Amino acid sequence: MRVIALDPGLANTGAVFSDHGEIVRAETWTTPSGGSHAVDFADCLKRVRVLEAALRAALFNFRPDVVVIESYRDFGGGHKREVANRWTTPLLLGYFLAFLLGCGVTVVFQDPATVMAATASTRTLWKSKGTGIIHGEKMLTNDHLRSAGGHLLYYLGRRK
Repeated sequence: MRVIALDPGLANTGAVFSDHGEIVRAETWTTPSGGSHAVDFADCLKRVRVLEAALRAALFNFRPDVVVIESYRDFGGGHKREVANRWTTPLLLGYFLAFLLGCGVTVVFQDPATVMAATASTRTLWKSKGTGIIHGEKMLTNDHLRSAGGHLLYYLGRRK
């Protein structure tokens, strides 16, 4: 079974690719940033289209059976970035879902709090190693990749 696990974010999206339980690739998809957390709608759509192109390429090149995506959860807070994420992240998730369903790919959403609690010790290990090495030379070197990796591990673990 081929799985892509995603931690979606408008500026950075983590993508971890697994083939029969082995991580074969990890990528961070980035979008150009104007440096403002108060993202306007037109800028948001430009970024979503960049991420959609990366997702399209991943589907075409990797041909996954399942795409696992961290679902949205509002943790509150009043920082401008957190307020902007209350509408940009759900917009990105909706766009990804519509695109994936249109491609006929099975989509599994996972609650971030549940997954991160279940994989907390693994994530701590990844951080403590500094490089985030988890399988051979495949690295989870930033929070988006570690989060996507956590979602992948949780999904694979629940299937057994």
